[in-house]
Amino acid sequence: GLGRLVSRVGEGRMDLARSGAAVRPVHAQRRSAGQCGPCARTVALAEPGDPCAPPQRPARRAAQHPGPVFCDRGVADVPGYFRLIGLPVLWHWGGQLLLGPHFPTTNALLDDWNQHFHYFTLFVTGYVLCSQTQFWTSLLHQRRLTLALALVLTTVLYAVYWTTDYDPEGWELSLYFLIATTNAWCILLTIFGHGYRYLHFPNRFLTYANEAVYPFYILHQTVIVCLAYPLIDLTLPMEVKFVYLSFATFVICWVLYHFLIKRVSVLRVLFGMKGLEKKVVALPPVEGGGV
Repeated sequence: GLGRLVSRVGEGRMDLARSGAAVRPVHAQRRSAGQCGPCARTVALAEPGDPCAPPQRPARRAAQHPGPVFCDRGVADVPGYFRLIGLPVLWHWGGQLLLGPHFPTTNALLDDWNQHFHYFTLFVTGYVLCSQTQFWTSLLHQRRLTLALALVLTTVLYAVYWTTDYDPEGWELSLYFLIATTNAWCILLTIFGHGYRYLHFPNRFLTYANEAVYPFYILHQTVIVCLAYPLIDLTLPMEVKFVYLSFATFVICWVLYHFLIKRVSVLRVLFGMKGLEKKVVALPPVEGGGV
């Protein structure tokens, strides 16, 4: 069932995070007191019998090698990579191939089933995965891999598809969707992984922004439409319209959030936030204990 799938996904994340140390020399592991991957041991992780590592060559043989020893913790965890990157990509790619030809993008509420499939899936998987510590541990240790994949695939997309007159059809179009889907997923993982690495600390601005993000998400499209409609017939440069829409949308969303939504308990609940906590005023004790 779904619970079993979620459990296996979580396990895959942890296995993948551990596999990130597969190319780390055993000498370096020992110098760093065995701090390898998400684990922190007081012994080298290449020691035989380590429950955190897959079958590997004995540490004594690795230590006798004159140079760096690679793969002393075994081969990379291919199933882990597949669950982190391959499985979500295949899911969205398959949905695009099945639904895309029949439901072109309209951004309508009822008949845009291809878009609904993708975004509802992202919403559900985001809630499930982001609530697991193992998922964030894996992203933390694989963020460079996903960044490299995103850079390579973005370069391919610009060089082959987005800046040329090439119009793929048939299996070539399917290949394009596969590359584009993999690129988009790797970009998401890269953003989350680096954000978890460099923004995972207490901060007043981050606390404020974290609470404001969902109201901003709900408001921004309506605000953009209201601001953009009067600009349709204006002969202004596209750059001017873009800067105006970006700045004005941010200001209006912030004003609505900070001065209205944030301060009214009912609006807070409607925009996905917790209601305001009621302050309990402590009454002074009655002198003498009488009634």
